[in-house]
Amino acid sequence: MKWAKGLFLFVALLGAPRAIMAQTGRITGTVSDSGSGQGVPSATVSIVGTKLGASSGSDGRYSISGVPAGTVQVRVQRLGFAPRTR
Repeated sequence: MKWAKGLFLFVALLGAPRAIMAQTGRITGTVSDSGSGQGVPSATVSIVGTKLGASSGSDGRYSISGVPAGTVQVRVQRLGFAPRTR
């Protein structure tokens, strides 16, 4: 029965990364100029404390996948604009 315990441990370890990966989501939004309301292209949008990020498109829209579950802070930066963290 020694091999059965080893097999169970092996299967349990294989299942752990899938559980962690399943606890991610996606953040989407639009970066806009607070004065004009126009979308801001080419802004860098990142999740604080991670390496996750994206650039906004020509209309200011962005999408970031693989975001960990829970509350996160999003930081937006672009040359010529004050950076913002929310």
